[in-house]
Amino acid sequence: MRSGMWMLAMATIVGMTSAAWAADQNAGVDDTASRYEKFLAKKKRASRRYSRDRATAVKNYRKLFEAEDEKAVQAAAEAKPGDVKDVRHADHRSDDQLGRDEKVRQASGKIEVAPKPPVYNADHLFKEGARATIRQTRAVKSADTKPAIDFVEPSAAADKPVTTTAHSIVRSTGTPAVNLTWKMYDEINVGQECECSLIVENTSDAAAHEVIVDATFPNSVRLLDAEPKPANSVERLTWEFPELAAGSKTEIRIRLIPSIPGELATAANVRFTGTSIANFQVDEPLLKVEMKGPESAVIGDPTPHMVTVSNPGTGVAHNVVLQATIPEGLKHSKGTDLSIGVGSLGPGESRSIRLAMAAVNGGDHIVLVQATGKGGLKQRAASRIEIVAPSLDVNLDGPSLRYINRRGKYSVTVTNDGGAASNNVRVYHEIPTGFEFVKASNGGKADSTGKGVTWYVGHLDAGQSVELDIELLAKTIGDFKHHVRVTSDEGSHKEIEMAANVEGSAALVMVVDDRDDPVEVGAETSIEVRVENRGSKAAANMGISIELPNGIELINAEGPSAHIAENGLLVFRSIPELGPSETATYQLRIIGSNAGNLRFRARLTSDSIQQPLIVEELTKFYGE
Repeated sequence: MRSGMWMLAMATIVGMTSAAWAADQNAGVDDTASRYEKFLAKKKRASRRYSRDRATAVKNYRKLFEAEDEKAVQAAAEAKPGDVKDVRHADHRSDDQLGRDEKVRQASGKIEVAPKPPVYNADHLFKEGARATIRQTRAVKSADTKPAIDFVEPSAAADKPVTTTAHSIVRSTGTPAVNLTWKMYDEINVGQECECSLIVENTSDAAAHEVIVDATFPNSVRLLDAEPKPANSVERLTWEFPELAAGSKTEIRIRLIPSIPGELATAANVRFTGTSIANFQVDEPLLKVEMKGPESAVIGDPTPHMVTVSNPGTGVAHNVVLQATIPEGLKHSKGTDLSIGVGSLGPGESRSIRLAMAAVNGGDHIVLVQATGKGGLKQRAASRIEIVAPSLDVNLDGPSLRYINRRGKYSVTVTNDGGAASNNVRVYHEIPTGFEFVKASNGGKADSTGKGVTWYVGHLDAGQSVELDIELLAKTIGDFKHHVRVTSDEGSHKEIEMAANVEGSAALVMVVDDRDDPVEVGAETSIEVRVENRGSKAAANMGISIELPNGIELINAEGPSAHIAENGLLVFRSIPELGPSETATYQLRIIGSNAGNLRFRARLTSDSIQQPLIVEELTKFYGE
């Protein structure tokens, strides 16, 4: 706004008559602001719209002109025909007034006038030249140029149209720039029809679209016609052009009649849009993940995997993160789920991450990694590894049943049935409670408590076996278990159990004892039968029967159970059991009636013995 007002004021100053310049010469520089106020009052706006901003503009206007500039303008106005002088004024708008990005270069205007004024004293118009005020509504960037206005004094008759060039907007390549130029085709006299034209020219190499040109005339002018016809004639004349090609121009011809002498100020502005075409490079960031590691390993071996994350695309991959899932067969110091920040990867850039792991469990395992990035980038990779583990097997052979105080020999066989050697193999045999350690082969040693035996086998190749022997003594009746365990440094572990039953035996001993031998016929004597269990186990359901020979009469019988006697056979009822070291005694009182050697037979049965036990005793009976 300030720029337009300053330009309008400059046109007014230049367009003053010679008489006005003579009067102003005495007023000096301080009267410049007064002339500016008079101009605003003439336009009938100062009285209605005067404000603090208007007062500030007047004050600033006075400051814009130095004394030397004022004198130069006056000298140019008073110069004689034929003299040509250039008076340049720097653009007095500050950078703030111009706007941050806008730079305006004011083009020079060349004025040609007739040597003699017309009848209606319109010579001041030709001496000043027609004025065109161009207001560009779009901010544009241009080269940093120093603005200037050229004033050229008339030197010949006006046999050519009067031409005034409007502001030229300096634009960067590809940005449309439209200039407006006023042309007068004849003299301008009061009450007489005259014609002028407004040239709309696109001076750039880019097309301007939706071009709208507005022109205003003072109230003292009566407009007759315009070609082309304006789209709007209310308050101002408006022409609309859909497109103005690069380097092209169009002419608007206007016919008018001025009604009063004096200054005829016209104003025109243009609005338009431009098409900006740009080619942008669309980049595509990509991710690629590669992982290399051993295909097989033995438990305990290091299994490092190298992961390479690269960007084979054309753009930068931002916020790249590598995630790794470690299987159970491998061990990493940071756990099983890892998240490693990679950062940004430029096109063609790659980074490598080393996953330091160790094999801990046998079998086939898969390491999974995934790289993600900004914008949904995602790539995965997997690596299969076979962990070879030594597998140890153990067997125990030996009697599962031992009788009390009987020895038993047991063999422990250890086999490496895996695919790799085992180191520091150890075997431990836990001795059952009912047994005592006797001896062991291959350097087996019993511990201080006597409850276990340990063998150090050492190195055992794949498929290799070793046999270890141990001898134990059954000491306690009962049901027990052997426990054997084998281990190695590679983590191999195997345990087995075997039942161990220790039983006692019923060792029955039967004795038939005649108290008197020989025995006189007719005399009373006794027979004693004793059954002793010398074994370690009770004899169950033990029964006894005694056969008496002919000529023997049974007087009485006693024993641990009831008895019956019939036809020379004495039978005692079975007793439930006879414990170890216990004795059952049976007493018989008899009388012999026949002389001779008579044979007594005792028969013992029990569930603890497979066959009956029979004992005979021969007793001699004699007579007179």
